[in-house]
Amino acid sequence: MEIKVGYVITIEGEEYAVIDKILYEGRNYILTNKYKDDEPTDIYIPYELTDGDVMEINDHKVLEKIGAIFAKNVQKKIDEINLQQKYEIN
Repeated sequence: MEIKVGYVITIEGEEYAVIDKILYEGRNYILTNKYKDDEPTDIYIPYELTDGDVMEINDHKVLEKIGAIFAKNVQKKIDEINLQQKYEIN
C-alpha cells in the first residue's frame, strides 16, 4: 500500500495523520501528526518509508535536513490557507 498525504496510519497501535511526504536523497519520508481520541495533537514525528512500511529515523543529520524541508513545506501550506481565508478563495 502506498502511503499518501491525508492518510491516517497506525504505528504500534497509535494513529498518525500523514501531513507531508518528501523524497530526500533517494529515500521517501513522511511527516506525521499523532492523533489521540480521533483528534490531532501537537506531536509531529517524521518517518522513513521503506517498502510500504515506516521506520524511525536515527540519523540526526538526516533528521535535521528533512526537518528543515518539512518545516518549510508546512509553513507554505499554512500561508496558503491564511491567504485563502483572507481573500475567501475557494
